[in-house]
Amino acid sequence: MTEADTRRRGDRRTTRQRLLASAVRLLREEGEAAVSTTRLTQEVGIVQSGFYSHFPSVDACLAEAAALVVAEIREPVRQWMDELRHQESDAPALVLERTAAHFGRVLGILEPRRPFLDLMERYRRAPGPVGAALAAVHAEIVGDVRAYLVRLWERDGLPVGPPQAERIDLVAALVVTLVVAAADVLGRDPGRRREDAARALAVAVNPLVGDAMDAARRAVDR
Repeated sequence: MTEADTRRRGDRRTTRQRLLASAVRLLREEGEAAVSTTRLTQEVGIVQSGFYSHFPSVDACLAEAAALVVAEIREPVRQWMDELRHQESDAPALVLERTAAHFGRVLGILEPRRPFLDLMERYRRAPGPVGAALAAVHAEIVGDVRAYLVRLWERDGLPVGPPQAERIDLVAALVVTLVVAAADVLGRDPGRRREDAARALAVAVNPLVGDAMDAARRAVDR
């Protein structure tokens, strides 16, 4: 391959990346309706027909842009959940300070990614490739939290089948909603301290999880 060929391939990758970055920015700032071949090519500075050298359609571009958003959110949260799952199992999992420390960690991960969280919350119920991708990542994150809760239930010898499964699902969804809301508040108000938000989350979530576990214990004792 000649130097000119290498340069052309690099230029092609750069143009593709710029198209994707423009798609993400338009989604965030103006909405999905603003993403068109005309607008994207104007933003990047190429002829409109040049768009199709990179993507077969606007939907394909949107799907890849959504995948970028997913990667920004999914991988860091997955790493955090892996750390949480591998913590020492003989220590109390729902002590306030420990829970606050865990929430502080995840808020630190999510704060700089607030624009991507905004996109997830705005589009995960929308039809089309963006909505499908963001709904899937939201469901995966809820699933991660649910798996952790199931681990707590099983550690205490509590049942995880119906009707407890439905209660665990609800608690997991509520935890994710609270965490995303806290990250959003921190992003919009830089004067707020992450430690305070993390402690507030712990104060809200500990009783939520504790009450659900108590209900499971009562069901076992009947």
